[in-house]
Amino acid sequence: MGQTLAQKFETVHAADEAGKAALADLLNPETGEAIAPGEAVFDVSSKQVYTNDNGKLTRTKPRIIQAPKATS
Repeated sequence: MGQTLAQKFETVHAADEAGKAALADLLNPETGEAIAPGEAVFDVSSKQVYTNDNGKLTRTKPRIIQAPKATS
């Protein structure tokens, strides 16, 4: 028998809380390597840029700027 809708929402909320905890851990130097204040880190798998802005985690998608074509 499948899960009820309430059980599915509970699973979604648990995953969301785990994700928030994991993101908060990116800035926690007590647990290991952390993002230094004012620095940016690019995550290849999610294609997101994570920055530490005064102790607050910020994530953005990088902007790709086309370089002008070189003429020879």
